[in-house]
Formats: sequence, C-alpha cells, structure tokens
Amino acid sequence: MHYVGVISTILLTLGALNSVLALKVGTCTQGDAGNLYGGFLTLLLYVAGFIALTIRPPSRWAWVSLLPAAAVAMWHTLFAAYFMWGYWAKGMSACYAMKGGFTADKAGEWMDGGEPLLTALWASASAVFWMAIAAAVRSRRGTLTSAES
Repeated sequence: MHYVGVISTILLTLGALNSVLALKVGTCTQGDAGNLYGGFLTLLLYVAGFIALTIRPPSRWAWVSLLPAAAVAMWHTLFAAYFMWGYWAKGMSACYAMKGGFTADKAGEWMDGGEPLLTALWASASAVFWMAIAAAVRSRRGTLTSAES
C-alpha cells in the first residue's frame, strides 16, 4: 500500500504542472481563453490525488517532493482569487486576468464568455488541492498519534 502515497504525490504534482501549462501557454487571440479549460485536467488530477491521499498519506520524502507542487498551487490559488474578484466585482475578462493587469477602462475587453465557469473551475481546483493537503496532514497526525500510543 506504500505505493498509493507515491501515486498521490505524482498525481498532485502532475496537476500542478498542468496548471502552469493552462495558465501560461496561450496567447488569448481575440479574447479566447481556451487554455484555461486545462483546469479541468488539473481538477481531475487533484481529485484523484485527494482520493489516493485518503487511502494512504505520503511518506516524509513524498512531502518534500510536494513542496514545488504546493508553491504552484499557491500561485494558481492567488490567480483564482484575483480572477474571481476581477470578474465578479469588476467585470474583468479571463485574458486580462491571465495577463495580470487591471485598469477599469479595459477590464471587460475581449470577454471569452466562459468566465463564470472558469472562475468556478479554478476556485474548485485550488480548494481540492488544499483539502487534499489538509486531509493528508490530518491523516498523518492520526497515524503518528496512534503509533506513539
């Protein structure tokens, strides 16, 4: 069963790498933010990693290997928060959020049309990653506590 912890680490890392591709590989030609739909694969990988983490928490070395994935997840969590705020509060387009800029007069330019779905998608992916980490930490603590008894 030890391999399940390794598989969960691999799945979460692949999800994080896919999020980099989804957020950074794309040109937004005429407002097409289709590359953000890559978040579906990220979400799927995170859910699979979450399920694997509930079966068996990762070893200490696997935790270390999750640090880069956690850094990427922090980055896309900040993007998700910025994008949600920008779209729902200010009418910012997905492409404009990906570029990281915000000026009120250009916020609604080149709307993709998928912004409501995309905000929910990236918020969900971020939430699932951090829930997986929290569940693994809690599971690991329970394992350590019962082993000490």
